[in-house]
Amino acid sequence: MSDTIKFYGLLKKRDDLSLEQFSKHWREVHAEIAKKTMRLTHYVQNHRIEKEVPGLPLPDFHGVAESIARNLEAALAFPKTRTYLEGVYKDEPNFMEGHAIL
Repeated sequence: MSDTIKFYGLLKKRDDLSLEQFSKHWREVHAEIAKKTMRLTHYVQNHRIEKEVPGLPLPDFHGVAESIARNLEAALAFPKTRTYLEGVYKDEPNFMEGHAIL
């Protein structure tokens, strides 16, 4: 059994941005900040597509961030670190509503 902790953030784009602008910032700017500041074993971005799928409603969010930490202590600690707060957390208002982790 693994001690790793997987957690997800549901991201909603800012109203003044298109889905394309949101995804571009998240993919090209925010991901680089996350790589430098977050001490995670795994980080995946899942971007919502613009195209509707017949029979499925569009979700209220525009992306899902999937992160894995080594253990519970690491998962609980990283949102409180200076590097997270000054990097990832500070960049989130540039492309999304609210914060993925509070």
